[in-house]
Amino acid sequence: MKLILLNSKGSTHMQIIAIIFFLSLIFAAGIVFAGTVEFEGQTDVGKIKIPGSVKYDPENNTYRITGSGENMWGTEDAFYYVWKKAEGDLTLKIDVEWIGKGKQLHRKAGWMVRAGLENDDPYVDAVIHGDGLISMQYRITKGGTTYEVQSPLKAPATLLLERTGDQFTLTITKDGHVYPVGTITVELKGQLYAGLAVCSHDSTTSETAILSNVNFAQSNIPADKRVVESTLEIINIESGARQIVRRAKEHFEAPNWSRDGNTLFYNSGGKIYILPVKGGAPELINTGLADRCNNDHGLSPDGKELVISNHGKDGKSLIYILPSKGGDPRLV
Repeated sequence: MKLILLNSKGSTHMQIIAIIFFLSLIFAAGIVFAGTVEFEGQTDVGKIKIPGSVKYDPENNTYRITGSGENMWGTEDAFYYVWKKAEGDLTLKIDVEWIGKGKQLHRKAGWMVRAGLENDDPYVDAVIHGDGLISMQYRITKGGTTYEVQSPLKAPATLLLERTGDQFTLTITKDGHVYPVGTITVELKGQLYAGLAVCSHDSTTSETAILSNVNFAQSNIPADKRVVESTLEIINIESGARQIVRRAKEHFEAPNWSRDGNTLFYNSGGKIYILPVKGGAPELINTGLADRCNNDHGLSPDGKELVISNHGKDGKSLIYILPSKGGDPRLV
């Protein structure tokens, strides 16, 4: 079964539940991944019994990091951190491989963006656990509770954590496909710490991870230069995996399924477009004089007619019906 999110609205087609998700992100354009990251420091954060260590392999651009610590969770953290100071928008990419079976299933390793080096500071991370769980963890306020967004897919996978303004987005790449995990909002002001974190999830032992394909990029995009990026996603409601059908630096929203499940209808700039479920170029539907369509539209049970709501010049919404392939609208 597949799910598509649409601001709480949905329709049912055969065994496919369609709900549409509209995600609008402030997008920092022009980011290019850097090469080798020049980290500035390495620190045991929190109450640590066994000091951590890091060894860099320049030939393979990998970091072998050993860390201890009770956990990165709750109201305080304990882990080993290799960091550099950062600010603005961030793009952080990484692959994680654990060494050995390990003592704890929830040992964690990955990227972390942190307000400071105290054990209860606000942060956002993207980590792979010892059992393959992939998650984005975050603490909104100093000394506050830790929250988590989990991926339905497990490692191995490449993690991509992006900060755009106050939004943090985790996306993973697995078997050649890109899967969004989630977007959360955490306000981290001023200069931050961005780096690689390893936690053994057991204060009496250390765990080691190999972190490869480590890429770091930062940029400062003025507010008036930012643009909106929208994504249209299909979600498998059995596995929870999300797959992007369309992503563009423009505002679009309110998709609906066609009755045969092969096409999506959506609204952008007062126009109605159709898009193959497998992706591709959108096609404009001719809606005649109804060229200020809003988010309310749908198909007749037989799929032959399209009903739309158009914002008239008098400020009122008017309902029209027209052929689903386009044509002259009839006022209802």
